Amino acid sequence: MNMTVSSGIQAWTLRRWKQTLTAEVPASLTGYWPALNDYEIVRQLAAHRGVSSYLALRPSGLGVERQVLLKVCQATLQFGFSSAKELSDESRLGLRLDHPGLLSVIDYGRDEGCTFQVREWVDGISLRRLLEQTWAKGQFPIIAALQLGEQLCSVLCYLHQLSVPPWAPAGLIHHGVVPSNVIVSAQGEARLGNLFQVQPRGTQLTSYQGASEDPEFGTARAFIAPELQAGAGSEPATDIFALGTLLYEAVVGPEALSGDVSSDWQRQRDDREVLRRLEAAPLPPRLTELLIRSMASSPNERFNSAEEMRLELIALLDEQQDQAGVGELRRLVQLQLQAE
Repeated sequence: MNMTVSSGIQAWTLRRWKQTLTAEVPASLTGYWPALNDYEIVRQLAAHRGVSSYLALRPSGLGVERQVLLKVCQATLQFGFSSAKELSDESRLGLRLDHPGLLSVIDYGRDEGCTFQVREWVDGISLRRLLEQTWAKGQFPIIAALQLGEQLCSVLCYLHQLSVPPWAPAGLIHHGVVPSNVIVSAQGEARLGNLFQVQPRGTQLTSYQGASEDPEFGTARAFIAPELQAGAGSEPATDIFALGTLLYEAVVGPEALSGDVSSDWQRQRDDREVLRRLEAAPLPPRLTELLIRSMASSPNERFNSAEEMRLELIALLDEQQDQAGVGELRRLVQLQLQAE
């Protein structure tokens, strides 16, 4: 093995791996899938709805091993069949997408009842963790939020304009622009994940649980545009609303989405509580206007496109650039990674 693995973490081969629904790698491992024999598990990262995620090592030629994110789902009567289909659908779509702001899919397949996906590994931190750790010390820097928003707008522009006939001839809507779905690399590059939530433009959601969910923070409803909750089809404005809410939470802080948002969020909007929080926050007036517009209740009052919102964020960045360096988001991530 040409890669040093942190002390205390043992490498396991997948030929001895057994499906588990816990967050711990079991002490006793049995069973294997030939298609994954070359992969070595470094550690388990998460387990949710029958899908276990691992940091793994994958041979990439000349004796060099590459870190990858490996997702494995073994179909079970409890929920594995639907999870396996979601993983397969996400993998097939991921192989067709090509944007630096998306977590790319390297490979996927099935083997003896096991569905697996191999995805690039990003050395970084989830935006949810970055927000919480930064809030513990103070305010999330405005310029870092602007840099984050501009990068995510670029991803949304790509998805909204991409035609995938015959399934999605008019473009794709992500439906999952929430902090837990964003990884920020050590270089300050934002990457949007969880492609299983991506659907064709015009899709009517049948479950809030499957779209725009942030399970770590319990704020699912806050990121779902009002028109979706009313049963309308999704449009680019749907993702713009979610991104506006993400940026609003970042710059206002942990109190931005306080309360039981599953029942209180609409009331907070109707009572103009969100507007009061924005006006009370020490934000540039132009940024306040951008957030109000992107989170407007009517999709017709939001930005016409993610590109229009991106250009406004760039203009704001130009205004703020003298107050902080161009690499503010990168600096913030590296500080948090060094502290861990």
